[in-house]
Amino acid sequence: MKSTHKDKIHELVAKATKAEPGHKDWLPHYPAALTQVLEGLTEEEREEAEKTLEEWNEDGVPREVQQM
Repeated sequence: MKSTHKDKIHELVAKATKAEPGHKDWLPHYPAALTQVLEGLTEEEREEAEKTLEEWNEDGVPREVQQM
């Protein structure tokens, strides 16, 4: 989920702080941005996220996502 909506999450955090992603001043804004994105998902997007979660739980998270 976070990997597929990363840009939306970063955009919301950027509105709340001028800190760079990963900076200690950036991190407190991340949970609220993630929640806002999750609440805005369509039913289809939620189903896709759940499917991805199941796949990653079975097979592990792809390396390219781990490196994000």
